[in-house]
Amino acid sequence: MFYKLLIKIIILFIGFQNKNVRQLWLVLALVDPTYRITEKEKFKNELKSYTAPAYSFEIRETAFGYINELQLWEDLHSPPSSAQFPSE
Repeated sequence: MFYKLLIKIIILFIGFQNKNVRQLWLVLALVDPTYRITEKEKFKNELKSYTAPAYSFEIRETAFGYINELQLWEDLHSPPSSAQFPSE
C-alpha cells in the first residue's frame, strides 16, 4: 500500500519543530497490523510521551488528536517512564 512506502520514506525524519511527521509516522505504524508488530507498544508510548507538559502546546495538541482518533485514552492513564521520552 501507499502508506507503507510513505513510512519507509519518512522513517528517519521528525518533521518540523512540531514533530508532525514523526507523530504521523507513529500513527501509521500503529494502524498497520503487519508493520513491526513487536514494536507497537514502543510506538504507542512514544506517541503518548508527546502529551507531556515538557512539549509545546502544538506538539501536545497533535498528539492528543491522534490519541483520540486511535482511541488510546485508556492507555494515557499510565504515562511512560521518563526513560522512554524521546529527546528534543
